[in-house]
Amino acid sequence: QIKRTLDDSLIQAGVEFYFGCFATDLLRDADGRPAGIVFTDKAGRHALPAKVVIDATGEPPSPALG
Repeated sequence: QIKRTLDDSLIQAGVEFYFGCFATDLLRDADGRPAGIVFTDKAGRHALPAKVVIDATGEPPSPALG
């Protein structure tokens, strides 16, 4: 029930969901701060600019995010 409530809130906020894709690189702004990701899916490679980048892999922080 909690997951459905959270999903509904994200949908109402206009959050886009991407499934079946893998982050392959980090986009950086002119100051070197994280500014999005590059990901790959069945259609190819895509750049996705973002205001916030969250590493939710459960792995130790990537040196690329440093």
